[in-house]
Amino acid sequence: MEAGVFLDGLAAHRHVRVTDCGAGVSAYNFTRQAFRKGLWDRYTMTARGLFARRGVIVGRGFDKFFALGQAGTGLDGLACPVTATEKIDGFLAIAFALDGRIRVWSKSGPTDYARAARRALDRRLSGTDRQCLHDLLAGHDVSLALEIVLDDDPRLVRAHADEVTLLAVIANAPTQTLRPDLAGAVPLPRPRLLGVADDRAGLDRLVQTARDSHGEGAVLTDATGRMVKVKSDRYLALARFHTAITRVWQGTADHLPAGMADVENTLRRTRRWHRLPAYTATGPAGRVALDIPALLDGLPPRRSHIVRHRPDPPSIQT
Repeated sequence: MEAGVFLDGLAAHRHVRVTDCGAGVSAYNFTRQAFRKGLWDRYTMTARGLFARRGVIVGRGFDKFFALGQAGTGLDGLACPVTATEKIDGFLAIAFALDGRIRVWSKSGPTDYARAARRALDRRLSGTDRQCLHDLLAGHDVSLALEIVLDDDPRLVRAHADEVTLLAVIANAPTQTLRPDLAGAVPLPRPRLLGVADDRAGLDRLVQTARDSHGEGAVLTDATGRMVKVKSDRYLALARFHTAITRVWQGTADHLPAGMADVENTLRRTRRWHRLPAYTATGPAGRVALDIPALLDGLPPRRSHIVRHRPDPPSIQT
């Protein structure tokens, strides 16, 4: 589909939000209702940080993609070889060339998170590297999907990664088209490779590696560019713990759920339970949240999966 026609369809879609970003650029993102109700179609899945000006797509991130088991997502449709890379627990930024400059925006445009991402990228690139990167983005009409990890941005797991990691190079087009052939020319680190599967048995092993990992999990990318997330068991447990302990911190609950009683007892015994405000951090947008890695750091190993600290399993190469 021609870009102008596709953008008209986006703008007319009741579940796509269009935001003015300045410089004549509009950002297209799916609405909260689309997310809550799972109203996914070609338009809502593409409207996830797509930027356009005067009928031309100038920058874009990934299409919406799902975790294994979410929205009917399975492994059967993946085309081998399938590559698994570590999923880094940070936030997404999108870099693209516009009017002779590299813009680094969040999915919503030039937000507080976008400005924090831009500062992180500036710290990473020299003047020469920055110019070469601009020329690459402008010359090939592509965007960069970047994962940003900041010390003051509370996350569930502490990512052992650079401030800025290149996730993918993506063509500025209505259909998501990855450009791995250009990634080597980008002077940024890549996510850790967990393995490559050439058949279903190898794919199953990669999924188990991701589920057993100490971090967030993995992203699977198949031979056609289709992507699937696999969350680790530990990350899912931490997400449940984060929801429960936040209620305690905010004063809407007095205890953790019964299944987390051992964690609550450990936090009480180590005198952290009544000092939760000391384990908070303020993110780029000024939002204060519990710093879960700091809260759990150094706790003695327990039976609970939440506080178990184990090394990552070795990568599997099939």
